[in-house]
Amino acid sequence: MSVQKYANYLEVSPLFESVVDINADQRNPHLWQEYIVGEDMEALVECLCQSLGNEAPDLRRSFWVHGSYGTGKSYAAIFVKHLLEEPPETINAFMANHQVLSAYRSRFMKCRQNGDYLVIWKTGCTGIRSGDMMLLEAEKAVREALIAKFGDKADLGTGSLLNAVKAKLNSSMIAWENVLENTTLGDDYSCVDELRAKVESGDLKALQRTAAVIRQYGWGLIDNLETFEAWIAEVIDANGLAKSGIFFIWDEFTEYVNHCDDHTVMQQLSEFCKVKPFFMLYVVHRSDEMVDSMGKERYQTITHRFHTVEFHISADASYDLIAGSFGPRPGMDAHWQEERRAIVKEIRPSLPDMVGLDDNITERIELLCPMHPMTIKLLARVAESYAAAQRTL
Repeated sequence: MSVQKYANYLEVSPLFESVVDINADQRNPHLWQEYIVGEDMEALVECLCQSLGNEAPDLRRSFWVHGSYGTGKSYAAIFVKHLLEEPPETINAFMANHQVLSAYRSRFMKCRQNGDYLVIWKTGCTGIRSGDMMLLEAEKAVREALIAKFGDKADLGTGSLLNAVKAKLNSSMIAWENVLENTTLGDDYSCVDELRAKVESGDLKALQRTAAVIRQYGWGLIDNLETFEAWIAEVIDANGLAKSGIFFIWDEFTEYVNHCDDHTVMQQLSEFCKVKPFFMLYVVHRSDEMVDSMGKERYQTITHRFHTVEFHISADASYDLIAGSFGPRPGMDAHWQEERRAIVKEIRPSLPDMVGLDDNITERIELLCPMHPMTIKLLARVAESYAAAQRTL
C-alpha cells in the first residue's frame, strides 16, 4: 500500500513571496490587490485621507511608518503606492468592493479627483549621514521620477536650477579653472568668466552642461533645505501637480535615523506639505534597542510632526497569510477537497478542548488544513513575540 503525503495534493503558491519588497511588486503587478488590510493599514488610510484631503490644517502632515521586522511595512507602503498611482477608476472599484476600505472610499477618492500624483519610491539610505546628503538623494529621485512620468515634457525646474548653478560657480571651494581643463566644458568656454557670463545671462545650454558636470563630480545642486523646497515648489507648479502633488516613499530609512546626528532637515521637510503638496512617507524598522540607544524622548521628538502608524503582526493577518501560502496542485483540487473533508471531520470534535484556540482559527479550519490548529496558534504567537529579531512568520 503506497503512503499518501500532503505533497501529493498541495504545493506552495507560485505567487507566494517570503519577503515582499519593490522587486516582488515588479514581478507581480497584482500583488498589491492581495494585500490583507488590517487595523494598522486602516489607520494609515485614515491618515492619508486626513492629510491628502487637507481635512484640517494640523492634519496636513507627512507619514512615519514603523514597526518590527516582518510586520509588513514595506508591503503596506507598496499598497499605498498603488492606491495613489493606479487609475482612479481602478481604485474606486477596488475600494467599493473591499470590506474594510469601502468606508473610506468617498474621502480617499476626493484626494484622487484633482489629478495624478507623482509617486516616488526609494529603497535604502546607505552612507547618507546628513540632511544635505539626504536632500541630494531626494533631488535625484525626484528628477528621475519626473523624467519617467513626463518624458521630454518634464520640467526639471530651470529657475531653481539657475540659482543653484550660479552659487556653485561662485563657490571658492571649487577650482573651476581645473574643471574646465579636465571636462568638455573647456571645449566651448575659454575661461571661467565666460562660463559665468553665459550662465548669468540664462543661456540654457551653459546652464544644463554646467549642472551635468556638477552632478558628475557628486557636488550636488539642491544641497540645502531652502533651495530644495524652492525647487520642489517650482517643479510641482511647472508639471501640473499643484492640485495633486508629489508623494515620496522612502523604504528602509532606518540607517539614516540610527546614524544621522541632526534630524532637523527631515523634520522641517515633513511640514513642507503645508506649503506645497509634497508628502514624505518614511518606512523605519523600529526596535527597542534602536529607541533605547537614541533615547525615547529624542525618538518621539523626531516623529511627533508626522502621522505615525506602527505596524504589528496581527493574529488574523497571520492566519490569512498562512492559508494563502499553499493550495492544491494542478488537477488535484477535487481529490484534496475530499481528503480535507475527512481530516477536518476527524479533528473538529476536538476543537473545543484546545485551550486558547480562538474563533478565527476554527472559522478558517478548512482553509488552514492540513496544519494543526494549535500549530497555527503557536506560530502566530511566536511571530508576534519575536518579530523584532527575525522575519519569523
